[in-house]
Amino acid sequence: MKKLIPFAVAASLAIATLPASAFAIESNDPELQSYLNEIGMTQEELKEYLDYDGYTLEDFQDVDELRSELGDVLTEENLQQLLEDYGLTKEELKQLLIDKTVAGEFTYKVRKVRIVDADDRTVIVPKPKATLTVSTCYPFGYIGAAPKRYILVANLVEARN
Repeated sequence: MKKLIPFAVAASLAIATLPASAFAIESNDPELQSYLNEIGMTQEELKEYLDYDGYTLEDFQDVDELRSELGDVLTEENLQQLLEDYGLTKEELKQLLIDKTVAGEFTYKVRKVRIVDADDRTVIVPKPKATLTVSTCYPFGYIGAAPKRYILVANLVEARN
């Protein structure tokens, strides 16, 4: 038993000193390439998508963990099931935003979309009822200080705790 303890300590230290990337998905992994084909993305598109949520490929040990985090690819088949489950049309679905927070789940209906100058402050004003205002740089692919803002204004239609 005494011989086992030093071995266990040495093994733990060896594993702890390995870089986290030693347990990460390799970009040339055939399983990753297969998954990219399945979801219809290039590796660069996946990296951009993950970066948007603050992740990198190195954050995932394997493709199964990545798949679990990203969820199912939306297909026409499971989209129809989703629409039926919620009693929506495709157009109604496109008009809804759902915000899940620690305070609850809030569903909003898009009321207005507009594009304004970057310095336009009229979009950030008090509203008489619960309103979600989303602002992002526009044009979307612009590199640097974008000259415009894409504004989406939505009204609260349901709140669940």
